[in-house]
Amino acid sequence: MGAILAILGVILKIIAWILLGLLGLIILVSLLILLPSLRYYIEGAKTEEDAHITARLSFFLHLIRVKFSWQKGSEVVWDVTLAHRKIAASYPLPQGKDKRKKHRQRRKHDEGGHPSAVPAEPEQPQPKQEAPSPPDTTPAPPPRRLVPVTDKPVSEPPRPEKKQQPLPAAPEKRRSKGLAGKLKAAWRRLVAWIQKLLAIPKKLKEKWDHLREEAEKLRDRWNEYPQKRETVAAVKELAIGLIRPVLPRAFRVHVRFGFNDPANTGKALGYYYALYPLLVPKETKRRKLEVEAEFENGPVLEANGWMRGHFALISFVPAVIRALRNAHIRRLIRFIRAKL
Repeated sequence: MGAILAILGVILKIIAWILLGLLGLIILVSLLILLPSLRYYIEGAKTEEDAHITARLSFFLHLIRVKFSWQKGSEVVWDVTLAHRKIAASYPLPQGKDKRKKHRQRRKHDEGGHPSAVPAEPEQPQPKQEAPSPPDTTPAPPPRRLVPVTDKPVSEPPRPEKKQQPLPAAPEKRRSKGLAGKLKAAWRRLVAWIQKLLAIPKKLKEKWDHLREEAEKLRDRWNEYPQKRETVAAVKELAIGLIRPVLPRAFRVHVRFGFNDPANTGKALGYYYALYPLLVPKETKRRKLEVEAEFENGPVLEANGWMRGHFALISFVPAVIRALRNAHIRRLIRFIRAKL
């Protein structure tokens, strides 16, 4: 008896593992279908003579693709492709291609499967032989009586008299305003316009006072809030967690700049070296940013490069979960709800 129960337990464990594997596979497929990644590619260049930029977005395993392109001196051109077929664009799309193709194929099939086949001549219809008509057995109509003609006129019944409807009155002609009326209307419009101009400073002052009151209220609420430093650090961590998945996975950008004053160029270059560890945490062959400063020749700004990356909605889930587990974020959410 014990051996049978042990065998049943092993069988049930195997069935449970199979069911768990199927459930995990279903969840994985659902995530791939419902939360697919969005891939993007951006390429562009800017010189003194020309400038252009191109961006491509693909969604759901390249099933849906969106393309934007812009060149200096022209408008933005975009199109949307669904399964290798353009469904929308900023320029007119050709219509009726598929219908014409099907019509040609049907016509070839009717003519014998080849466009050079000669169609068969239609058969001429043979004249039909008329059948003999049956004898007429309908009875003859009775003879008509002749009415004598007289010279007396036949009296007609009196017709009802039509009531004549009154004609519509002619529209009264509007009296054209004279020179005095036009001058009065122009003066009224001028006075109304001047009053609106005079009321603008008052409205601006009212809006500014309202904004100052709201800013003071927010400042007072923030002063009442405890543990500000920890809350700011938690919000900063949440922002970084939401921005990091969107950053490009690979890029290569080259920038050449310069200002009229070499001192300003040096300051900008110093800021770039200070922010470089944040912009490029780990430089590799696929992630490279080059900046060249021009101190001698006047204002210069040239750039060229490309970048690509991908992200999905599920990429933001870890950052949101960490934020909700943080006590400072939960306290901040309760504080905002209470004050709103």
